[in-house]
Amino acid sequence: MRKVTVDRASAWISAAFACVRRHPQVFLGMGLIQALIGQIPLLGMVVTWLLGFALTAGVMYAAREADHGRVPRLGQLFQAFDGQSPLGALVALCLPGVALVLLLVIAVAVLLTGSVGGDAQQLQALSTNPLAIMGFLKAHWAALTLLVLVTLLLQAMLTFFAAPRVLFDRRGPFAAIADSFRASARNFGAFLLTGVLLALVFIGLGMLAGLIILLPLRLIGPNLAQMAFAIVLGTLVNAIQGPLIYAAWKDVFGAEPAASAAGVIEAAM
Repeated sequence: MRKVTVDRASAWISAAFACVRRHPQVFLGMGLIQALIGQIPLLGMVVTWLLGFALTAGVMYAAREADHGRVPRLGQLFQAFDGQSPLGALVALCLPGVALVLLLVIAVAVLLTGSVGGDAQQLQALSTNPLAIMGFLKAHWAALTLLVLVTLLLQAMLTFFAAPRVLFDRRGPFAAIADSFRASARNFGAFLLTGVLLALVFIGLGMLAGLIILLPLRLIGPNLAQMAFAIVLGTLVNAIQGPLIYAAWKDVFGAEPAASAAGVIEAAM
């Protein structure tokens, strides 16, 4: 495990976009499939929750194929289901998210109970009154926002490097989760800057997509416009995510020296 400089964040993002730019039909196709799965009512959410890391692993596998000079294929999205890849370990990577959501629910419940002084009747009345709930949210927005941000940060640190550690390094799920947290903490500057830069990039892309897609489709219907927007943005996020994580894993855990991950990927393609 290497410690990298903060500016490696831009190299990881550049490598990811370069990878997608070289093979747009493959990576955008993978992203589109994942985005469409996410649009299936209820089932899409369950599949994304349970198999999201397995599908992302397939995108990372394709990114490594491109990096090694081979031609990535759309079907590699399902590489984790080939019977030889550690599918069970990849599915198990959803457990930190489950645990953190439960902790978040417990923390909100504690705040909610404390707001009524522990009175069971008042708590029941509050929980069934939408206006009272809105008042609670407004009164505790700062604490709730902090809780959500901390939860998201912990989730990202626990899983950012976990999938490639399972897929490429054959680490067990819990060892991979621990590795991911240590690597994220050791390279916290690059890790955090990656998240910030990606957020800015996707906000910009989202605004652009909104102008191009939402305005014309709103003439047809708002529901269709929102669905199209979610699919387009989801396609971009899913297409970029795999190559980005691969570039970061290669820089921090890979055998190559951490000189220029972006340059290595682009040269290999």
